[in-house]
Amino acid sequence: MPADSEIPNIVFTTKFLLGDGTSISEISQYIFNEIISKSGVLIDENILAARLGINFNESSDWLPLIENLNDYKYYGIFKDSFNRWWSNDVLNWWNSNFSKPLIQLTALDRVNLLKEKFQLTNLVVAKQIHKTTSSKFWTVCQAYKLPLDPKDGFLLDGNLMHTWQDKRYLSLHSILERDAKELGLFIHPAEKERLEDIKQVYK
Repeated sequence: MPADSEIPNIVFTTKFLLGDGTSISEISQYIFNEIISKSGVLIDENILAARLGINFNESSDWLPLIENLNDYKYYGIFKDSFNRWWSNDVLNWWNSNFSKPLIQLTALDRVNLLKEKFQLTNLVVAKQIHKTTSSKFWTVCQAYKLPLDPKDGFLLDGNLMHTWQDKRYLSLHSILERDAKELGLFIHPAEKERLEDIKQVYK
């Protein structure tokens, strides 16, 4: 992920940066579609919780915890309708509080560190989706919006993303149970052979 000082040059073309031939509505639409709505530079509450290893719906200490991240919230356009956090800043915050890299820890390890550091005992560890092998969560299943380690996921079709945006994934369970299909979500063609191989295990 780029440093904060590099973000404007990466996410905006020269046309947007200089304002040549652009309208406010065009710029705001771009911000909504490419920055607010897609994980990357900014992350939403589902992905924030996944990266911290927390089931935020069942954690009564979730709000006290994320108060520690208020300085890293996004306060630009659409802030009143969508809660977002700067992903780089969240990582820097973690690194300033803990010696172990976030991405290397299981959900249980992450939550235990947070509980001890901030004296928040009512944080609930996020559970793995069925048919996954890892709780080193970094994203969410697009069908369930539940924490997922990308290595357990299948790339979502339509991942025509900018380089600074996160790839999107489906969990195996959502595919086998056809929950993803019912939502109109399908895996990338490049994943089909891997899926067929894995399906054999569950026959």
